[in-house]
Amino acid sequence: MIAKFCSSPASCNTYVLSAMGEALIIDFGADGASAISFCARHDLKIGAVLLTHAHFDHIIGLSSIYGTDIPVYIDAEDEPQLGDGRLNGSIDLLGEPVLIDEGKIRLCFAAETMKIGNFEIKTIKTPFHTKGSVCYLVEGENALFTGDTLFNLGIGRADLPHALPRKAEESLRKIKALDGGLSFYSGHGSGGKLSSQFLFNPYLKAL
Repeated sequence: MIAKFCSSPASCNTYVLSAMGEALIIDFGADGASAISFCARHDLKIGAVLLTHAHFDHIIGLSSIYGTDIPVYIDAEDEPQLGDGRLNGSIDLLGEPVLIDEGKIRLCFAAETMKIGNFEIKTIKTPFHTKGSVCYLVEGENALFTGDTLFNLGIGRADLPHALPRKAEESLRKIKALDGGLSFYSGHGSGGKLSSQFLFNPYLKAL
């Protein structure tokens, strides 16, 4: 089962993927505490938080798990953004910094393949929106969490500070090479089947 929670700022999606009494939380926006409450209500053991990247809207709720033993996975390239309001975009867009105290979370770096509880996860590096942007393919769940790499009929911005626009095509080709039968879940807006994006998303269609 996949539950979605969405709230301001920037209408970032936070997802809970659950199976057999275990859960993963993907991204941790302003409504991340609701994801924690959802897991508690459904008696789900949280195996990890997986961050697709470290822009402020995807990390702003992390303070709600300060002091817990829940591991928080991120690509090493985006780790510096956690404690820097200019790098994570919060100063420019909110007028004040969103700063995550790394000493209060159990920070881990995402590996290419990970086994967390019953979940087997493949981390796909897709830098361009940020240097450390990744997608998470959860094997056996037919689920691809794309963060701001891929949207329904669009992609994430590559014109922001510290973006890598020259990496966009290479990163999107990794998505294009995946099974079209996968369901994708994006960082903003709706998701759907990858096959529909291969046909109608202009950025993938052009590859």
